[in-house]
Amino acid sequence: MILTITVNPSVDYLYKTKKFKSGDLNRVTLQKKMVGGKGINAARVASLLGSSVTTTGFIGGENGKYILEQSNCEMLFKSSFIGINENTRNCFTIIDDDGEKTEINEYG
Repeated sequence: MILTITVNPSVDYLYKTKKFKSGDLNRVTLQKKMVGGKGINAARVASLLGSSVTTTGFIGGENGKYILEQSNCEMLFKSSFIGINENTRNCFTIIDDDGEKTEINEYG
């Protein structure tokens, strides 16, 4: 069995746009919301490769609830998170058609 520890999980938002222009209106061509954090991502991959995985870490607030719900829906790995008072962070990634990536990550 594998245990992953995600000290700083996140709710990740991915936005694709034709060309990202800072300070301008940018129309989104794809929007995706998912659970992230290095330990959670590693747990997902290890589970897909056939390993038995439990992941743990610190989650809180509405984002923590979302992470727990999504982890339970995926059913790929067992979740054993520890609740905290603060809201789990958000991370935003914007990718344009040229492959240029812009990230905005909140502190955890």
